[in-house]
Amino acid sequence: MGGFLYYDIYKTKTMATTPTTTDITNAQANLNNMIEFNTQFYSYGNSKILNAYALLQQTDNQDLGLQIGLNLLTSAMAALGGTVGFGGALAGNFIASMVAQYATQTPISLSGEFADLISRFEQTSLQCGSDLQNLYANTETMWNNTYSGQLITPFETITITANVSDLATPDLFPSQDDPMFNTLLESASYALDQSIWSVLLPRFIITQYQPSTEYPTSQFTEQDMENNATSFYSAHPAYYNTWVYEAANKSKNDAYWLTESNLGSGCSLANDGSLNNSACEYLFIDAYNGVVINSAGLFDREFVFTSLNIPQTTHTFQN
Repeated sequence: MGGFLYYDIYKTKTMATTPTTTDITNAQANLNNMIEFNTQFYSYGNSKILNAYALLQQTDNQDLGLQIGLNLLTSAMAALGGTVGFGGALAGNFIASMVAQYATQTPISLSGEFADLISRFEQTSLQCGSDLQNLYANTETMWNNTYSGQLITPFETITITANVSDLATPDLFPSQDDPMFNTLLESASYALDQSIWSVLLPRFIITQYQPSTEYPTSQFTEQDMENNATSFYSAHPAYYNTWVYEAANKSKNDAYWLTESNLGSGCSLANDGSLNNSACEYLFIDAYNGVVINSAGLFDREFVFTSLNIPQTTHTFQN
């Protein structure tokens, strides 16, 4: 792609204020650290994209579009505000807001089609870095500019806004020799990883198996059901078991009715099409709700099966 152009037209104006020399000095110090952070984060992002495609046994051979590229970077930067011990939520929100605004005021560097997702992410990161550098060089004249756009993460979609003047707070963003800098890289990388997987998992399908299986309460307690689920997942990590209690009636006893679902390519005569074990081990935090099996996992099992907009189908076994 070609070089970068700076678009002052896509930065709306706030009520004008005049920065002091100290304000500009503080903002430029923060911008300098943010530029370095964005530069280093790019390589982290590449490795996460490559890893996701490899574990999911997919090929990165198409551009997933402008909005997906923006979502990856904005999700990562917005997550900085949740880092323990880091008080500069404004800084993460600033970068996220600036990038989110590319959706409606798109730089030329991002308007074309790319060969793959990793190229889309690379160019988005480079455009972000170029705009931060432009702000550093023109801090005073751009002081009253505002950025706004949609932050779209696996967990929420909200409108975010930031002002250049937000960066006047001293020591808002740590320098690269501060241990917090690496902590922030880890936080942003984790959020990016979540965003990448939330984009790729809807390529698969959730299959619910019917009919449900009866577990009489005369033989099984709620704790038994939870323990059985945890044990089941150790052998079948792509599954999600749910059950409901049904009180006795004239034809049935008190019982739990268990329904099994799995994530993968879909059930066939040959197999259940489950997602491979390595991907499952990387993806899921828990077995049954709250029973942690991988604290570094990306999502709770229930969230994956209910909240990531993965297509669903039903497979019914014939009696």
